[in-house]
Amino acid sequence: MRKRSVVLSTRGCCPWLVVQPRLLSRVSAPGCSAWGRRLVLLLPAQSAIGGRSPASHQPDTTSSPGARGGTCKLWVVPLRHHVLLCELHAHTAFSDGDLSLRETVDVYGLAGFDVLCITDHCVRADDPWLETASRPNHVQAANFDRYLQAVEREADRARARFDMLVVPGLELTYWHHDPRFAAHAVAVGLRSFVGVEEGVEKALVDARAAGAALIAAHPYRLEDAQRNERGTARFAVEWPSLHRLVDRFELANRHELFPWVARAKLPYVASGDFHRPEHLNTWKTLVPCAKSEAALVSYLRSPTPVHITRLAAEGPLGQMAA
Repeated sequence: MRKRSVVLSTRGCCPWLVVQPRLLSRVSAPGCSAWGRRLVLLLPAQSAIGGRSPASHQPDTTSSPGARGGTCKLWVVPLRHHVLLCELHAHTAFSDGDLSLRETVDVYGLAGFDVLCITDHCVRADDPWLETASRPNHVQAANFDRYLQAVEREADRARARFDMLVVPGLELTYWHHDPRFAAHAVAVGLRSFVGVEEGVEKALVDARAAGAALIAAHPYRLEDAQRNERGTARFAVEWPSLHRLVDRFELANRHELFPWVARAKLPYVASGDFHRPEHLNTWKTLVPCAKSEAALVSYLRSPTPVHITRLAAEGPLGQMAA
């Protein structure tokens, strides 16, 4: 397996965190991730740090990430909590993913992830996606128990083989020919079936009551959604009212960014929206919590910030930050 370099950013625009590949070797202690040992922190000399240690630094929201020029200070910072490298949004052959559940688990386990959330689609019976999809598989009330049992079996295997936490969930999928009414939400930690027949709002309320953490998926602005096959603009159009129904928004999905989420100062995550192996090396989330489903879901349901990282095969860090 190739080592990986990653670039991370914290809430706000600055500072940037850079993890060196040599720090990413797995450790043998159960439940402990090498991501949580220490990070190399790169800060612009002109930032608001004012000569203080990074531990007391407040993010400088006036700076731009990856800005060129100027000098930088390099700090090696121990973290108070282990940081879990997470894929929060992944699909398998239970819906429209190319790989089986086991193959998907192996891709992430061999890549050294700490957490993989399986979030296959559930759709309404008259969803227009069913008319055009080449493989319109999806999770339904009739097969949800089989789906959940399969995820639980793989979770046991993944923990034993990779020390990776596998969490069940669904992508609550409401397609519409008009992107103003189309919305998807990832429900992490959902262990009872929630359908979307009565609309996405009812589904979100039911999923939250069932204990899931809810993430607005690929929230395109209307003008962008109208040009995209994943035309889901409702969360962007109606965010002042809908944001109370979810816990976080995807600031990054695969290689796409949704800067309006940052401008609105909404809690965010990043995900690969995994369907194929090439979706592995994309934006991901790092969560500083214990490696358990309860801890992860609780953290995501809270307003506490996460870190995001762009995962890529090993290469010059300067090129990655460009």
